[in-house]
Amino acid sequence: MVVAFGDSVPAGNACDCVPFPELYAQRRPGPARALNLGMDGYTSADLLDEVREADLGDAVTVLIMVGANDAADAFPGAGAAGYARIAARTEANVAEAVRAIHAATGDGLPVFVIGYWNVVQDGDAAAYGPGEDEEAAVATEDVNRALAEAAAQTGATFVPTYPLFKGVDGRADPTGLLAEDGDHPNEAGHQVIAAAIPVPGTGPAQG
Repeated sequence: MVVAFGDSVPAGNACDCVPFPELYAQRRPGPARALNLGMDGYTSADLLDEVREADLGDAVTVLIMVGANDAADAFPGAGAAGYARIAARTEANVAEAVRAIHAATGDGLPVFVIGYWNVVQDGDAAAYGPGEDEEAAVATEDVNRALAEAAAQTGATFVPTYPLFKGVDGRADPTGLLAEDGDHPNEAGHQVIAAAIPVPGTGPAQG
């Protein structure tokens, strides 16, 4: 079973489509069943609480995507120091969640920590005031760095989505991969994320 934890992105909010955890499960040999525990509004603290209570006995892979709400709850106006503190808390919570997963299942269970293209709105739907697009970029970079570090500390694998949605240089327009609200992926966006997550034992992800 592929078990997914996180916020409204893995939950599939704003998209009348199959979200990426289920699409990823379909890619696996078998294919595997998916247990999608993504919840609207979840923060990294919510994730940690949920992981501690979860039954992971049938899990073959765990997906984690959380942290956007940690930063978005303080946007705009947190400032560089504020987002740094939020990122540090996110890193600690996600790392502890991965450790709890491994304690329950064994260190060999693959855990993928998935990053963000933006922790707030993006594409055509985004309507920021002066300087807020730059603030969004800082918040997103800090959260993604925290998620990557949490993965590195715990033997999980970080899967970035920023280059998939915005290009390596950050200049690509992600609108075509986003729902109308600019906050969540549309069907094409979920397909892109699912294709980027490696399937253990089958080589690099395709697509």
